[in-house]
Amino acid sequence: MTILHIEADAGLQHVIGYAVARHGYNVTLAPTFDAAAAAIDSPTPYHLILLGTLSSPLRYNPNVASPEVSLVKRACALPHRFATPIIISASTQWLEDALAAGASDSFRMPADTPDITATLARYLPPPG
Repeated sequence: MTILHIEADAGLQHVIGYAVARHGYNVTLAPTFDAAAAAIDSPTPYHLILLGTLSSPLRYNPNVASPEVSLVKRACALPHRFATPIIISASTQWLEDALAAGASDSFRMPADTPDITATLARYLPPPG
């Protein structure tokens, strides 16, 4: 089982990546919007998309959708991704917009390993 992890912060990449990999899931990292968009558009099968926060100069512009919400909308619009669960791993102002755009669930950061794995377990069978 492979999870697409979209996250710009190196510390969170490590913490979340470790928690996920420790439970036997493969992780593909996309640390930028362009890398995330390319991965979402690709035919590579992902069993879950774990979406964190991306750096953006538009972050504080209330008139522009966040890049994270744009990625949720992009994934939900694609025939090969619309059924893929999207879990938000963030504590940001765009969380409600992402859930309204089609994200499946969320956990608030900072989270510890049990929170992360419990949330993933609701959407993925145990790796094996």
